Amino acid sequence: MEYRQFKTKIGKCFSYPFRCYNKQGYYSEEMSIAGMLDLSQKEIIQNLDNKNYNAAVLELLAIVETIGNLYENYDDLEGIISNECQKSVSLLLDIFKNELECPKDVKVNALNVINRLVQNSIYEDFDLGDINGLLLLLSMQLSSFEDGLHLLEEKISSSESWKKTVHIHTKIELLIENGKISEAEKCIDENIEIPEIRKYKIGRLIDNGEIQKVAECLKEGLILAEKEHSQKLENEWKDLLLDVYVDQNEIENIILLAEDLFYHGYDPRRYFLVLKRYTHPDEWDTTLRRIVASFHEPKRYGGINNIKAWIFINEEMWDALWELVCKGNIDTIFKYERELMPHFAEKMITAITIKVKDFAEQSSNTTHYLFVANVLRKMRLYPDGDSIVDKLLIEFFFKYEQQKEFLDILRGV
Repeated sequence: MEYRQFKTKIGKCFSYPFRCYNKQGYYSEEMSIAGMLDLSQKEIIQNLDNKNYNAAVLELLAIVETIGNLYENYDDLEGIISNECQKSVSLLLDIFKNELECPKDVKVNALNVINRLVQNSIYEDFDLGDINGLLLLLSMQLSSFEDGLHLLEEKISSSESWKKTVHIHTKIELLIENGKISEAEKCIDENIEIPEIRKYKIGRLIDNGEIQKVAECLKEGLILAEKEHSQKLENEWKDLLLDVYVDQNEIENIILLAEDLFYHGYDPRRYFLVLKRYTHPDEWDTTLRRIVASFHEPKRYGGINNIKAWIFINEEMWDALWELVCKGNIDTIFKYERELMPHFAEKMITAITIKVKDFAEQSSNTTHYLFVANVLRKMRLYPDGDSIVDKLLIEFFFKYEQQKEFLDILRGV
């Protein structure tokens, strides 16, 4: 089949889709079109299995071009059709990256189509797939090293920042693949202020076992992140630097950085465990008290700091955990009942009793009533729970005799 025949075939998926319905039971034109395109995708996979690259590539391109031409005719709020386009573009990238398999003439024909597709801004406007990535990949594969490098440099000079970073990375890889190591290193150093390029350099240094240079590169990145007030990037560099300190067993630096990351990083549990591992046992109590004192209780009603609770559990500080949990709501007690039950079973049911009575007084709708009923059912599982719940039910039936819906729900407890 020729390309125009594949386009006619794919066009029918939009003209005569079979009927599909969404979760609410309504007909969805977008889901119906996607269903038809999925059938084509299955044929494409079969063609790839049979090494029929020409048919597979042409049909994928037909899907991509047809969606690009018709996309604005649909209310694709859930991204159903755009997902089909993205899948097709991703599969094309996978096919072309396998240089030994896909024949050159197939790539040449594909490049002719893609040169036309890149003129349509809809692929970028609606994130339908990396058409520019396809163009760049094929252009480089079908040209000489010098032509490929020239194409990349043109892209770098004219691209937006995030695309520019991708093209710089590709240029570095191209230079390395062609034995131009010194030029690649120069390119890295010229663009080292870009975080992704710094990460790339760090990866190469780690692979080469140059740990001291890794630390230097990370510290330089930290200085830049601090100047730019980028807490996210600062934490990233610190996290990597912590790994370097651990690898080099630099105890003092590990302790300082782990505690700093515990307060400001994104994985406080990890940093707490690192801190405990490398802090001398004689100094741990002081460090622990300092950490616990640093917490501020959540402003949300009934909330507690879950990291603080986790520390108390990890350190088996049961009295402190119970005191913290008592500041929370009923759900908080149930959340930590596995840890608390062996130590505070009697106190727990007393606390829950007080809290559920307070909650019942404020209950005014079905959701509230059902919550009270569920709490009472859970209370029956506690020691002496049945007798306590039965007494509460008598109290509630007397106190809330005017609230018929509430009493009907309580009858099932």
